[in-house]
Amino acid sequence: MKKLSCITSILLLAFLLSACSKEKPIKYDLTIISPGLESVYNYFLPTKSEENHYELAASADYGTFVTDVELKNILSVTICDKDISSASAQEIIALCKKTNIPVFFMFDEIENDTLLLYDKAYCISADYTYIGEKFAAAINTMWEEGQIKDRDKNLIFAFSVIIPETFTDSQQKFYDSLIKNIELLGVPIEKLDEAVLGEENFLQYLKENRKASESFILIDSSFLSLAKEEYEPYGEGVEVLGIDYGTENTYADTPFIKICFIDYLEYFKTKDLIFSNIKEKIYPFENLTHNVIDKSIFIEPVI
Repeated sequence: MKKLSCITSILLLAFLLSACSKEKPIKYDLTIISPGLESVYNYFLPTKSEENHYELAASADYGTFVTDVELKNILSVTICDKDISSASAQEIIALCKKTNIPVFFMFDEIENDTLLLYDKAYCISADYTYIGEKFAAAINTMWEEGQIKDRDKNLIFAFSVIIPETFTDSQQKFYDSLIKNIELLGVPIEKLDEAVLGEENFLQYLKENRKASESFILIDSSFLSLAKEEYEPYGEGVEVLGIDYGTENTYADTPFIKICFIDYLEYFKTKDLIFSNIKEKIYPFENLTHNVIDKSIFIEPVI
């Protein structure tokens, strides 16, 4: 009997030691970044760790990472995708709701009705119509102050617009708002051309049209990069106007380029602030510096 009791004790001790030796899985924050935002993924990749998982994939492939088995280990889900469908957003929200973890959508506007499906679903985006309005006001000021040179002295701002071959909805909203608001502000303008170009023809176009155009409005970051590296300014003042997205303003020291800059780091800082408020059960949220409408937070541009 004593022998049996001893064996039982040993087995129990072995079981307890085995249980203790098994490490608990480390809980982590999951961020899925679409291939279209690879520069953002590359920026955060060095900080990838057991606590922070960054994955390069389209939002539609969320099922690879957000599984029923893995959900118990996830603290939050962040989806960074400019082209997420309503169906994918709803499916991700439903999964996160099952285990009561916050979910954040970045860079695309998610309908408020979709966000209302779950109290811990939020959208962090940008109002591109508003951004176009703000940049138009900046162009108006630059024109009035002579930062954009009136080369032919006719008091009319003559410019060309260069549009990429693939034009996104957000770029279209920005562009429509920009042109509309430049006119509404009373700037006497003459739009000389609206050129749809690939990168291979971009610099040649600038060189051929530099005498007619007092400035070029660029709607694509790749064009801005080429202009900074290769374009030779015609004269003093701002010659290139554009919109750029990224983690830092790489054109701040380029005098002939003036941009409307969307800082992606602000998206992630805002997400961290919201997450902190949720964990501390602070409602309404504190310390948010950007515009909040319902469950969407809109990041301000830098000009």
